[in-house]
Amino acid sequence: MLQGIFTALITPYKNNDCKTIDFALLNGHVQRQVENGVNGFLLFSIAGEGRLLSQIERNEILNSVQKIIDSTQKNLNLIADCTADAVDDFLIKANGAFNGKATHILIAVPPGMPLSNRAIFNYFINFANVSPLPLIVLNNTPQTGHTLLPEDIVRLGEHENIIAYCEGDSSSAGIIRAKSLLNGKMDFISFNDQNILSMSAAGCSAFISNGSNALLKKYKDLYSAIQNGNISASQKIQSDLSGFHEALLLEPGPGSIKASLNLLGFCNTCIRTPFEWPLRPVLYRLAAELDKLGLSIKSGELS
Repeated sequence: MLQGIFTALITPYKNNDCKTIDFALLNGHVQRQVENGVNGFLLFSIAGEGRLLSQIERNEILNSVQKIIDSTQKNLNLIADCTADAVDDFLIKANGAFNGKATHILIAVPPGMPLSNRAIFNYFINFANVSPLPLIVLNNTPQTGHTLLPEDIVRLGEHENIIAYCEGDSSSAGIIRAKSLLNGKMDFISFNDQNILSMSAAGCSAFISNGSNALLKKYKDLYSAIQNGNISASQKIQSDLSGFHEALLLEPGPGSIKASLNLLGFCNTCIRTPFEWPLRPVLYRLAAELDKLGLSIKSGELS
């Protein structure tokens, strides 16, 4: 079973050169995450600017992250986002993930496609039939405009190569219904920092997080409180994080989480177009929320 906190890993670039991945920054970030108890990583999501990376870069990142995991001798899950429009494109990414020792593959419906629920179901099944690794399907209604029904989730869960359903929205009703019908055949994952507590109550056992790039200890404390049944402690931590979550959503894309790491002294200001670095009011809000959470602002970005 997939359990715990999974960081949707950023991709840092060398300062003033967004064409080159900064592996020193990447490796240092991954090492800190591992030392602080992360349960796994999602690579190549929006936070990682995955669609702007070449296949060579994807392979290099996978190899670099896997080397650090191997050196720690920890049993961490490594999920690769291999979302693609066509099966051939998917296979290039998926085979790279397999060769890079990823443990799972995640796919979502590409945004902007006007698809029926039947077409979405067939999309996931077609990719599951050829995937070299166990598949996690992501339903992200805010980005795609599509919503999978509980009946669709159940049918997907009957495929031997689809091992988990990931919900990117705050809707828990579908998970509760599907989980009751699947009898443990499928894991359920949440990819929504703002609703970890409620999605845990719905039956999610793993949580993919953008915010844990910067605040892993807070998310680990939240997960531990939930696991220990300490509702009051988990409610307080979720409430304490709410302002930070709101700040992350003030601008779309990976800029806000990269800016948070920059404010903490762990990342530079490079981001690939068409993504943009957050405007100064957003930086001030991020800095204020990090300060409320007891973290020291180390970057000169706001001076």
